[in-house]
Amino acid sequence: MPTIRESPGSPLAKSKRSEKRCRVYPTHQTALYFDWCMCQNLSGCHHPVVEGIFADRNAQPWIHDCIVTVIDHKKAHHFLVSVKNHADLPVNQSLPKSTNGIKWRGDIVILRCGIIDPETFVNMRKGDDKLTDFLVSRFVQAALQGPRLVIPADRESLVFTRRK
Repeated sequence: MPTIRESPGSPLAKSKRSEKRCRVYPTHQTALYFDWCMCQNLSGCHHPVVEGIFADRNAQPWIHDCIVTVIDHKKAHHFLVSVKNHADLPVNQSLPKSTNGIKWRGDIVILRCGIIDPETFVNMRKGDDKLTDFLVSRFVQAALQGPRLVIPADRESLVFTRRK
């Protein structure tokens, strides 16, 4: 289910923290890259703190999150997609060429969800760069940009099949 969140509050002293490897599609660079995202474990709930990775905090402080599934060789891979999108943000130059000319405004950060518990996050693995490139090219086509970003709320719209 898509969510919108504002800047996080101060981290709690008793929370457990870990860093997970994520894929970043930045607006201010033409090359995408892997980065480390801090995740907080608050009472068994895992919260990625992607706010520090995004640029242009003043132009658009809100971040949209949703879980996206990629089916590859009959195996499901779940990813958390966090995006910023606003007319005042620059066009993202690091997106794959397969986006059919759609100009996305804002950064995109992707974390891999755990297999057993999709509410947890794990490090990106070998080959996830190809899966996330495929995911991003389909995601920017499924999400409707406009005065307000609309991410499909039904899970079937956010399942993309790469190879059967």
